[in-house]
Amino acid sequence: MSKHEHERDSEPTGEDIDEYEYDSDYHRSDTTSWLPTRRRMLQATAAAGGLTAVSSLGLAQDGETIELGGETSGWQGVAPSDIEGETNPTLELEAGTTYELTWENLDGLAHNVVIVDGDGGELERTELMSEEGETQTLEFEATSEMAEYYCEPHAGTMRGDISIGGNGGADDGTEEETDAEPFFQPGAEIGLQTIGEGMTAPTDFAAVEGEDRYFVADQTGELWVIDGDGVQDEPFIDVSDRLVELGTFEGSYADPDQDYDERGLLGVELHPEFTDNGRFFLHYSAPPNDETPEGWSHVEVVAEFQANDDLTQGEPDSERVLMEFQKPQYNHDAGPMAFGPDGCLYVPMGDGGGANDDMEGHVEDWYDENAGGNGQDVSENLLGGIHRIDVNTEGAGAGDTGTETDTGGDSEDGVSTDDEMETDTESETASDSELGNETETETDDYGAENETETETETETDAGTETEETETDTETDTDPGTGDKPYGIPEDNPLVDEEEGLDEYYAWGFRNPFGISFDSEGRLFASDAGQDLYEEANIVESGGNYGWNVKEGTHCFSTDTPSDPPEDCPDTATDEAPYNGQELQDPIVEYPHVYDGEMVGITIIGGHVYESSQIEDLQGKYIFGDWTADPSRQEPAGRLLAATDPDGTTGGDAETGDETTDEGTTDDTTDTGTETADDTTDTTDTADNTTESADTTGNETADNTTAENGTDGMADSNETATDETENGTTDDTVDNGAADDGTTDNGATDDQAVPRDELWEMEELQVSGTDDGSFPYFVRQFGQDSDGNVYVLANREGVPEGDTGVVMEFVAPDEGEELSMPDTEGAEEQETDEEATEDTQDEPVEEGENGNETAENESTETDGNETIEE
Repeated sequence: MSKHEHERDSEPTGEDIDEYEYDSDYHRSDTTSWLPTRRRMLQATAAAGGLTAVSSLGLAQDGETIELGGETSGWQGVAPSDIEGETNPTLELEAGTTYELTWENLDGLAHNVVIVDGDGGELERTELMSEEGETQTLEFEATSEMAEYYCEPHAGTMRGDISIGGNGGADDGTEEETDAEPFFQPGAEIGLQTIGEGMTAPTDFAAVEGEDRYFVADQTGELWVIDGDGVQDEPFIDVSDRLVELGTFEGSYADPDQDYDERGLLGVELHPEFTDNGRFFLHYSAPPNDETPEGWSHVEVVAEFQANDDLTQGEPDSERVLMEFQKPQYNHDAGPMAFGPDGCLYVPMGDGGGANDDMEGHVEDWYDENAGGNGQDVSENLLGGIHRIDVNTEGAGAGDTGTETDTGGDSEDGVSTDDEMETDTESETASDSELGNETETETDDYGAENETETETETETDAGTETEETETDTETDTDPGTGDKPYGIPEDNPLVDEEEGLDEYYAWGFRNPFGISFDSEGRLFASDAGQDLYEEANIVESGGNYGWNVKEGTHCFSTDTPSDPPEDCPDTATDEAPYNGQELQDPIVEYPHVYDGEMVGITIIGGHVYESSQIEDLQGKYIFGDWTADPSRQEPAGRLLAATDPDGTTGGDAETGDETTDEGTTDDTTDTGTETADDTTDTTDTADNTTESADTTGNETADNTTAENGTDGMADSNETATDETENGTTDDTVDNGAADDGTTDNGATDDQAVPRDELWEMEELQVSGTDDGSFPYFVRQFGQDSDGNVYVLANREGVPEGDTGVVMEFVAPDEGEELSMPDTEGAEEQETDEEATEDTQDEPVEEGENGNETAENESTETDGNETIEE
């Protein structure tokens, strides 16, 4: 017999569940998103009706009453006295006895109580409750099968054992866990060598070709230069005065008292001809401006700056704003940008923030089963996608031909308004309505403009050369895009579509955090997940990467994010501009929790290792996870690598845009980044899949079937017995994911990732620590012109302190010893507040982006991050 009821204290302090969702990015940010600064005492007061029911059951004895406090970092024991003060205490029960378990929500995030048996089978479950101070009561009769209790949205951290009559039902499970294999197998050994330290929270890295000089963005607004002597004393440029105030939040999603933040200076990219023209580009978070809807969080800005003549300092007054993205929530801000082999700038942007992609500012899309979302919309705003623009050519009004861009144009305040826009060579910022969340009328006008000028072509003045691709790649640009300070490449996938914004290169992303090109022109991008899974993709022109229809290869539900449905579409709607395109699956996917152990919270995208220094890494995709500490308190990052199972490095990947031909018009199929016919097949990164991959998408060839859902929206993820990319059926489990894998919501094998459809993953072993671990939060990765990879890290989950460091991957015997962090005296609750990810969007839950589940607030990992969550 079970019964649960909700109660509220007389002065509730939280918001209801619709306004406080969970997010799991590290950046995810979301986890952090509503954590109190101190733990409240549990006051288990029952409603009158509840008291009557309770008294009739005779539940007055202390031994039959259990009181807990619920917060993301863990269940806090309150009563009986033997569990008081314990985190995730073991509940000692007697079979046949009826218990009353009452818990109080301590942090305003969505929690509930689930009791399972040793096989993960659900025995008792309550509804989610998300208001701080609210209490919930579950009455149940203990049975011998009971083994564990946990919170569904935060199962990685809020989980405890149940012992029946002294025999823990969980004990057997614990034994099995002891023998179980970890999700990531130990991989190649590496050394790490510090090249710069003392920053706060490094968020991006850029190298000057042919020089030992590196630029490192700090979340707090400084762009530092690292040379042979370490970090220079003064920043190359400081844009902290243009940033939104970190730790201060507009809107209803973040806790106004939290420290965790995903905003800041998030990206730096040098123009391919930087040593000749001194142009560089920054991505940063600015305060709301005149175009920001009331109650929205801030504006994400992409701007061009000019260095001085000897390239030793950036000139703050040279700023020319290129793009502005109006952001409804503070998280899911994406981070690094990248120049492709075609000379175009690729700019990623998250789905707007919050959780589920269905909050304020998240528009409706074609998939009616889920609320939202910006990830699938390509007509009303530029949120939830990767964009491709030509920064060497400016847009023009109808009838004009477009103009080349000055290396230095200026814009007064960093975020210009429409009135400042001009059509001549000194083009200022584009209007927010065109780049952020514009209205329908603006969208329609925008689409129309794009069609009027398609016949006018302007070649970019910088045909970039890349040694690797051995070709001069030129991009044909359509300048007829209105008064924009950039051009639109003619072969962008939506250019000839009546519906759709021309900047889009690919869509279906939650929070693309970390993008890069390899020498073969493949575009890699990680995407921070919400409650259950993290992923990385090879991105093609016109590709749709699934969010919020899917999370990784699995279905996603905005109603039950931690309990995904078995069936969902594998293709988008047949209507334009989607045209029945397939939803692309990732090359890397891992769960937040596996076999009861935390795997990670927020993925951090990296680079293909192309240096000769470490032979064991050559050709592998290097990436990481913000932290594997379930409490999000300790810096316990993971350094990871993935290998194409077909052994191809992508050099001859001629897949072009295979996936695009299903989802967009014929013109998009030409190519990925290649853009013009003069690029070689190696730059066709469009498909980023290796030539052996005959299916579209990022999946590797042999393990997936070409059908992958091509039959239409109705196809479930299990379309082909064991080849289903979603891995939602038992068959998929055998694909290589360890059979005992579980998700963080206690789910069993049928939610294990389909390993045989993914690249082979491993955890790199660091020679400088006793156990091979990496005792830092992973913030981002960088790469120099020789193919060496660098990790950007720190030991704080929020943008504070001076623990930021940049380390180069070196041979194991060349690495330095790494000290372990001092975690003594750390305030459990306070630290947890910082972690959120959504990449980092919240701690697992998104912390800034993490597994967040309901609230997803995760940690977005990075706090700094740029991340989450």
